[in-house]
Amino acid sequence: KAELIDMNVDIDDVNISTTASTVNITVSRGPGRMVLKNITIIKPKADIVFLIDSTGSMGTEIKDVNSTIVEFTEILEERGGGEDPIDYRLALVEFKDYPKSPCGWTGDFQSNISKFGTEYFTTDVEAYRKIVGGMTAVGGSDSPESHLTAIKEAIDNLDFREEQPGFKKFFILLTDEKPHAKDCTCNIGEGCYDGSTYNGTCYLGPETVQEITDELVANNIIFYYVNK
Repeated sequence: KAELIDMNVDIDDVNISTTASTVNITVSRGPGRMVLKNITIIKPKADIVFLIDSTGSMGTEIKDVNSTIVEFTEILEERGGGEDPIDYRLALVEFKDYPKSPCGWTGDFQSNISKFGTEYFTTDVEAYRKIVGGMTAVGGSDSPESHLTAIKEAIDNLDFREEQPGFKKFFILLTDEKPHAKDCTCNIGEGCYDGSTYNGTCYLGPETVQEITDELVANNIIFYYVNK
C-alpha cells in the first residue's frame, strides 16, 4: 500500500489477485497504460513451545493450564485454515525439580521434552492436548523449581526451523514458583536460602536468570513468563 501511495495511485482503482506467495497488482495509469507490480507476501510462521511446571503446588493450576492450551490450540486451528493462516508447530516441555534433596523428590525430573512420534514439534493439536491433559501435579520439595534447566534444554535440543522472513520462535513458561537462580530473590525457609548463604546443592543447571536471558536473546526467542 505504501508503494502505491508513493506512486500517487488511487488505492480504490487497484485490482489485486493472490497466489501462495505473491500479490499481483494491476494499476490503471491513464488511457492505454497499465502498471503491474509484484509484491511478495510474507506469511507468518511460528514455532511455539510451552514449558509447564507440574510440581505438587500446581494442583489447581494444572487444570487451568490444560483448559487454556485447549483454547489456544483451537484458535491456532482456526487461523491455520482461515483466510490469514499461521504456519505453526507446537512443542511441549514439562518440568518439576532436580531429583535430589532438598531440591525435589527422587521421582522428580528437571526437564522432559515430549516427543510426537520421532519429532519434538507437531501440528497434531489433538495429540498435543492429550499429553497436556495427562500431566499430574506432583513432586517438588523446596519452592523454587528447575525452570532454567528446562529452558536451556529446550534451546539446545529442539529442532527449530531455519530463520526466514515472517518466522518467530515463542517460549511460554507456566509456573507458580521462582526458579533456582542465584540472581532470583527468595526468602528464608523457601529451601534455596537459609538466611546467610544460598543452598548451592540446588544449582544443578544454569545458575542465573541472566545466563538464560542471554541465550534467549541470542537465539531470537520471544519469551513469556506466566506466574500466578
